Amino acid sequence: MSLNAAQRALTRAELAENLARSGRTGEQVAAELGLGAEQLDAALRLDRSASPLDVWALRDHLTAAVPAAGAALLPWSVLTDDARAMATAWFPLPAAPAVAPSAPSAPSAASALSAPSATSVGGRR
Repeated sequence: MSLNAAQRALTRAELAENLARSGRTGEQVAAELGLGAEQLDAALRLDRSASPLDVWALRDHLTAAVPAAGAALLPWSVLTDDARAMATAWFPLPAAPAVAPSAPSAPSAASALSAPSATSVGGRR
């Protein structure tokens, strides 16, 4: 599945927003997925060097992690369930690892006062 520039930008924003909603750090997600920090960063940026398997694993993991944190998942516009089913025709997508429920992280005083980031979707952090 090849994405155009608009789809890549939207997917990057959705990945970043759902990572924030999961209450997990990038380091935690990388460890949970067995990825290195550079691999996770490439997947989050949809960098050309990112493995499609890593991008789908991240998407699947966040799909489980966000509700486990008690938050609402920002729906995937491009990496939909139908797109995932089509991707399996090209390569086997493993099941995402189980996600333990996590307590929502409380925002720090500094982050509560800051403006939403450029990667924030829908005005939520």
